[in-house]
Amino acid sequence: MRLYPSSAKAHYNLGVFCRKLGRHEEAISQYKKALSIDPDYAGAHYNLGLTYGGKGFFSLAADHLYKAGLLLLKQGNGGGVLRAFEGLKRTKSKELVETFFDKLSPELRQEVAVLSPE
Repeated sequence: MRLYPSSAKAHYNLGVFCRKLGRHEEAISQYKKALSIDPDYAGAHYNLGLTYGGKGFFSLAADHLYKAGLLLLKQGNGGGVLRAFEGLKRTKSKELVETFFDKLSPELRQEVAVLSPE
């Protein structure tokens, strides 16, 4: 990371690489560094949430997946919103799931119903 120590994207990409290698602690560290540089980096929040969830830290996972979903919603990234919502549901954080669902447009709510009928 000597070449781009202040690049959120470089830290994010290194986090993705570490996660793929199963080096989850290093991935978490890199995602956190990316977020310290750019707190609105939706991809870093999303992947940090997934990584925390994979380690069983569901509360931390829910917080980051919720933040990712809100950022992706603001960006108009419907597909990303749906992925963040699905990840959020896996954390079993009923309150955040309901709060996030209430922020979805009717179209996205319909997509959620089609993708995961309950």
